[in-house]
Amino acid sequence: MKLTKVNKPIFFRQVVMKQIFTRRFIITLLYLGLVACQGSGDSKSTDYTGVQDNITTTIDTYLDANQDSDKAGVSIIVRKDGDVVYRRNKGMANTLTGIPISSDTGFRLASVSKPFTAFAILQLYEQGVITLDDKLLNYIP
Repeated sequence: MKLTKVNKPIFFRQVVMKQIFTRRFIITLLYLGLVACQGSGDSKSTDYTGVQDNITTTIDTYLDANQDSDKAGVSIIVRKDGDVVYRRNKGMANTLTGIPISSDTGFRLASVSKPFTAFAILQLYEQGVITLDDKLLNYIP
């Protein structure tokens, strides 16, 4: 009688394949994130301004030192207990037309959050917290 090697169950293979896929997916996301953060090569160094007396002066000092008014800008809002404690806009919403950023400027995020959401869902799935067949309404009333 010839002895044969016992095959591992198909379920085990599926689990291993999901782990390999997840690891490759994470590595790919990290690589894309690093590539996206490289910049154009003409980057400006960031001046460290330190922590000031309060959050308002800390942010103002940093923006004054590092954010040019004629470059692509930033809009910052800080809330504490539901109240706005800081709001500031600096820079351009459109550098070609010279339109400055305002509190009403809309920002397109280009679906940047989708990969992070998918990654978080897969982590919850791996931890057994959710299943991929769950309905969204089970978690969001």
